[in-house]
Amino acid sequence: TEASGGCASPGGGVAFIAGGAIAEFDRVHVDGASANHADGGSFYVHSESTAIESSESSTSTQVVIRESSFGQTDAEYNGAWLYSSLSKVDVIDTKVALAGEEGGAAADAFFAFGGESVCTSGCPAGSYGACETMAICASCDFGVCSACPAGTYRAEAGAVSVDQCIPCDE
Repeated sequence: TEASGGCASPGGGVAFIAGGAIAEFDRVHVDGASANHADGGSFYVHSESTAIESSESSTSTQVVIRESSFGQTDAEYNGAWLYSSLSKVDVIDTKVALAGEEGGAAADAFFAFGGESVCTSGCPAGSYGACETMAICASCDFGVCSACPAGTYRAEAGAVSVDQCIPCDE
């Protein structure tokens, strides 16, 4: 996404999703998405403030990203991979590699202002994924799961860390 006529574009090098839209991205592979002079290297997701305040799901923008990979993604401003404003975003078993990933770059991968964001692995209950924390989300290797260590368990699917396995009652 480039600036047009000297004005900054809204962003979303792959997709700009707003206005109460509901979008699902399954098994998408993108390499080299960027938002120059904008937010959201791959995705810009936005809902109006009244959508969240009214709790009407029909006016809140919702996005699900599942079993996808994004390489060399970047934004000049917020959310090198994804920018979410007052929206509902679910990220499941998705791998993200940022352009020039050095030092604190991962801290700006996923920018969320309000709304609800849930990031999980695709692993079943009793296991956790091979995931790396990126801001408030997780970047996970597809289908790579490890069993919870002996003496621990996980009742729900989607763990992104061994820390989500809890000790068994004695």
